[in-house]
Amino acid sequence: MCADVIGRGFFGTPVPGVEDIVANSVVAILFLQIPLSVYDNAMIRASLLYDKFGCLGKKIIDSSVCVLGIILFISIVFGAFSDMVIGWEILETEGSGALEVPVYPTRTVIVVMSAITACVYVATLYKIWYNTGDTHD
Repeated sequence: MCADVIGRGFFGTPVPGVEDIVANSVVAILFLQIPLSVYDNAMIRASLLYDKFGCLGKKIIDSSVCVLGIILFISIVFGAFSDMVIGWEILETEGSGALEVPVYPTRTVIVVMSAITACVYVATLYKIWYNTGDTHD
């Protein structure tokens, strides 16, 4: 990536394929991190109003977030699954010329990590309502 930036800045010629590699890598890295972020409750939250609610209010808000997360990530799985299968069948690549980057592994990461994230949201939803200890002080 540094060579690409230097090539663009000083010589007006980027390194071929770097843009395609970075675009696919960033998406894959993002989706690889999502399940742990959800599990650790490290998603962004506006706590100004959230902190004013009692235990039941917090459970309702957290449950709503979990249900929306489940819907979102299951939708991603169903929406991206056929493209993933087609990508594997044709060994889909991106880019042209000197370097062609395979796209089907990134599509697979998106589908698999979305399914895992939906499962994490289901587990979190269960923990919110059936955990014996009070998670909201």
